[in-house]
Amino acid sequence: MIYLRFCTLATLCCLLIPLVCVAQAPTGRQYRWTRENTDQTLWATDDYACKKENERPYTRTVPSPMAQNPLWALGQSLQGKDSNAPVGIESGVEVNQQMYVACMQARGYSYTLEPATTGK
Repeated sequence: MIYLRFCTLATLCCLLIPLVCVAQAPTGRQYRWTRENTDQTLWATDDYACKKENERPYTRTVPSPMAQNPLWALGQSLQGKDSNAPVGIESGVEVNQQMYVACMQARGYSYTLEPATTGK
């Protein structure tokens, strides 16, 4: 009885694994910015300009990763430490995606599903 269940389960796995792999296979199509009479160099220039135009610096505190763990918080409080104290400050530059998309669209680009290039 156990052997029969194991064989049925093994058979089922052998049938399902290829189906899952096929479902995850790339379709050969991907989204990309397109515009008539535009080569890669001109697109890269416009893409860079829109990203630079919509960059915004940010600074935020990084919370303690263990602050969510009640046992860790208890240990910190027993030692007289603040368990919610941030561990540092993170800063950098991020692009406002909505403004970036609006910039690219204003330059005449559209975001469409295109066949992927094979590189041949």
